[in-house]
Amino acid sequence: MKRPNVFIIVLNWNDYESTVKCVESLEKQTYDNFRIVILDNNSQDKSGELLRERFSNHKIILNEKNLGYTGGNNIGINYAQKCNADYIYIVNNDTIHEQRSLLDNFVDVMENDKKIGIIGPKIVDKTYGNIQSIYDGSRWWDKIEHEIGLNRDNSTFTPVLRILGCSMLFRTELVEKIGDLDEGFFMYSDEDDFCLRANLNGYSVIYNQKFEVKRNTDSDKKTYNKRKTYYCTRNKILMLNKNFNGKFLWEMHIANLYGELKNILKIPSSDFKLSRIKGLKDGYLNKSGRNKNIQ
Repeated sequence: MKRPNVFIIVLNWNDYESTVKCVESLEKQTYDNFRIVILDNNSQDKSGELLRERFSNHKIILNEKNLGYTGGNNIGINYAQKCNADYIYIVNNDTIHEQRSLLDNFVDVMENDKKIGIIGPKIVDKTYGNIQSIYDGSRWWDKIEHEIGLNRDNSTFTPVLRILGCSMLFRTELVEKIGDLDEGFFMYSDEDDFCLRANLNGYSVIYNQKFEVKRNTDSDKKTYNKRKTYYCTRNKILMLNKNFNGKFLWEMHIANLYGELKNILKIPSSDFKLSRIKGLKDGYLNKSGRNKNIQ
């Protein structure tokens, strides 16, 4: 019997070497029914063309402009939908898949429980070895978990509010029900919103601690700059506004504003302070999409 088909989406932007390593590790998966789709977000270093030459056996899509993380991946998601994919697996191009049976396991778990909408593995920093899989220790997120009635445990398959978008397998039917990644976010926090929408629509989001994916976060740390600070700050507010209302929404805004102001006072860099302030301002003004003034 033919197994469900999985479309793997890998987004590249000016990073040929990382994308090659990522795709080569994915090609070794033992699952017998998957396709790899490589998208290039209008890279200026010609890495899109190089990838098309290097991986002629895979589907390559060259976007005519930089659509951001959300828009770029949505092109791949929409392509997978048109090809009648059963599952879609989004991975960051800085990830390495050493456990070859990951897809086998993930698909089996989801086939055995139709309520699971999204599943993700343990994410381990390739250089430092620390685990980055889920976001713990935040009273802000704990409030949301309590509001939606989520009970997390310590089992192998742990129901969570959100997982990292750098390795995220989900049902295609989930996209048909809740929509794809919100392009208003442009980049950052989009997976938080996607997982939250899944939870709010009756699907489980599962953290599978049995499997892990290595991630080279050195490049990501270098880019934790004004741009990342701005979008993370702004998009958290946009996520609240679109998913909640009433008393709880106002309580969360007050808690968020209090926390952000404390962070602003602690930040020594004036550039980071300004980025966070701009993020707060644009979030509360409900401004979305790409901010071309933030580099």
